[in-house]
Amino acid sequence: MEQERKDPAREKMWLDSERRVARVWVKQWKVNQALYREFGGRIIFQQAGWEPIDAYRSLLDHYKANKGFVVHDPTLQEAVYRYFRHNFVYADEKKAKFYFEKPYWERTQEEMRTAGF
Repeated sequence: MEQERKDPAREKMWLDSERRVARVWVKQWKVNQALYREFGGRIIFQQAGWEPIDAYRSLLDHYKANKGFVVHDPTLQEAVYRYFRHNFVYADEKKAKFYFEKPYWERTQEEMRTAGF
């Protein structure tokens, strides 16, 4: 990798790739933050970080009530909602508020550690 990054064209490719990943990561955190602020609830840890699972469920229920989200096939509806019934390990409310109060990349390692992350 070190040798590859000495080539200016490849270095540009690496930097562009890193920026794209960062953009997606930050955007997803902001979406999750907005959902948590709107709906609250429990959060769970997933591969890409903490996810406001109850907020996602509330959003789906909101759209469903307004006919903006309809699953006609009962088997598929069961598959959609099965995710929300999985036995996850949830963060407590204090931890959830801390996580979505400010981006974790703007916090120190000590702040995160003290908060239990």
